Amino acid sequence: MLETGLRDHLDLLRPFFRGGKHLRSQFCYWAWKGAGAKCPMEHVAKAAAALELLHSTFLIHDDVLDQSETRRGTPAYHRQWADRHRSRQWSGNSDRFGENAALVAGDFCFNWCNALIASSTTSDRLATVLGIFFRMSSDASYGQMLELHVQADRNFDPARCLKVAEYKAGRYMIAPPLQIGAALAGAPEQLIDAYGEAGRELGTAYQLRDDLIGVFGDPAVTGKPNIDDLREGKPTVLFATALQLATEAQRKTLLNSYGRPDITPDTAHELRALIASTGAQDAVEEAIQERHTRAVRNLNAAPITGEGREELLALAHAALQRAA
Repeated sequence: MLETGLRDHLDLLRPFFRGGKHLRSQFCYWAWKGAGAKCPMEHVAKAAAALELLHSTFLIHDDVLDQSETRRGTPAYHRQWADRHRSRQWSGNSDRFGENAALVAGDFCFNWCNALIASSTTSDRLATVLGIFFRMSSDASYGQMLELHVQADRNFDPARCLKVAEYKAGRYMIAPPLQIGAALAGAPEQLIDAYGEAGRELGTAYQLRDDLIGVFGDPAVTGKPNIDDLREGKPTVLFATALQLATEAQRKTLLNSYGRPDITPDTAHELRALIASTGAQDAVEEAIQERHTRAVRNLNAAPITGEGREELLALAHAALQRAA
C-alpha cells in the first residue's frame, strides 16, 4: 500500500503523462509497421510507453533547471508541489520542496521507463533495442549539459549551438524511436540506418522549430511563455545566427539584452523584432525545410512496407510545421 504522500505524487503525474503530442510513440509504432510489424503489438506498446516516460523525465527535470513556471498550459510539476506545500503550511521552504519533489518524480519516471524497455521483448532483438535506448538517453543528457555550459560561458558559436540541437533532439527526438520500432520488427540494418539518418535530420529540425516557437510563438497556443528563452539566454541556433548576421551595433544590443533575468515584456518584444530584422528567423526556417527535404528523401528511398511510409511522412510534416 502506498503512503498517502506517494499517492499524491502519482495523482499529479497522471495528467502530466496524458498531455503532450506523443510523437515519439507514434514514430516508433509507424516505424515498426513500416518494417513489417514482425513481433507482438505488446512489444512495441511497451517500447513506445518507455519512450514517453523517458521524455517525461527530461521535461520534469528541465522545468526545474529552467525555472519554468508552466508546462502544457498548467503549472510545471515543481510549481504544483511548491504551491501545495505552501497552501498546506508545511515545514520548510516551499520552492525548495517543489524542486526536490520534481527531481525525485523524474527519477521515478526514469526507473519505470528502464523497466518497461527491458521488458519490451524477450527475443535476441532486446540487446539492439536497449543499446539504442540507452544511447538516446545519454545523448540527450550530453546535449543538456552542453546547453548549460554555453549558457554560462556565452560563447554562442553557431557550431556549438547546432551541436546542442543535434544532441538534445537530433539524436534523441525521432531517430531512436524509429530505430527501436524497426529493431523490434527485426528489420535489416539497411532500414535501421535509413531510419536513423532521416530521424536525425527531423529531430534537429524539430529543435530548430522549437527554438523559433520559444521566441516567436503565441503563449495561448503553446501553453508556455515566449519570454523564457530570452530571459535564460538559451544557446539556440536562432540566436547564434542572429549574432552572425547582425551589424556591430545590433550585436551589442543582442548580447546586452539576451539572458537578462529582469527582461521586461516590452524589451522582449524589441528583442524579437531585432532578431527577426537580422534575417535569422528566415534563415532558421530555411534550415528546417532543408532538413525536412533530406529526411523525406531518405524515407522515400528506404525499404519501408505498407502504409508505414505514408504515415511517417505525414508525421514528419506535422512535427515540423507545428505552432506549439
